[in-house]
Amino acid sequence: MVQISNQRWGEVPGLGSVDMWVLQSPGLRVEVLTLGAIIRSLSCRGKHGQMEDVVLGYDNLEGYVSDKRYLGAVVGRVANRIAKGRFVVEGKEYQLDTNNGPNALHGGLRGFSQVPQEKEAVNDGNVKRSISAQMQNKNVFSAQGETLTADYRARSTRTTPINLTNHSYFNLAGQVRLEERAAWERWEPFSTWISALFRPHVPPLSHKLAPTSSPPRPYLDP
Repeated sequence: MVQISNQRWGEVPGLGSVDMWVLQSPGLRVEVLTLGAIIRSLSCRGKHGQMEDVVLGYDNLEGYVSDKRYLGAVVGRVANRIAKGRFVVEGKEYQLDTNNGPNALHGGLRGFSQVPQEKEAVNDGNVKRSISAQMQNKNVFSAQGETLTADYRARSTRTTPINLTNHSYFNLAGQVRLEERAAWERWEPFSTWISALFRPHVPPLSHKLAPTSSPPRPYLDP
């Protein structure tokens, strides 16, 4: 049995109020904000049976408003970098605002991670989030037992690139202690190592980690 509750968590000037929705089952507890569909907290049982929060997050809304790391948010329209903020669709080139040096990162200056979302709870343990504009993006979080499922869907009135993901930082040892934060700030070498490990499965990157072409094989190959 999944219990769903919500409460007002704060207000962002110019954007309005932000709610926090809680999905709770016997082995899982998830907190989701209506700002950017952020997963603020994800608690599950550790090896000794205790509940531990395994995603990094902030204690207050101000932390998320000023955050530059997209902690827990749904990012898009396009996750990762678009080199030089340019792409071509149906023979037409589009220039985006850039927010990461010469590149557009995680949706640019006004990505989904900064947008308040409509919300709807349903009875089977799901919480729905949606952004309605020329593109409609629907994010559905569902909890069952010890499993959290995130279902991202998008519909656009015109052809557009779309590549959504959740940007949670996981720490399976539980909440980061103050003495560990310095190590977390130095995540880049590990990130570089991961990029090298999975290089055959990701698009070619420039020295600034921006995709320069399509991946070696389509993601949807069987």
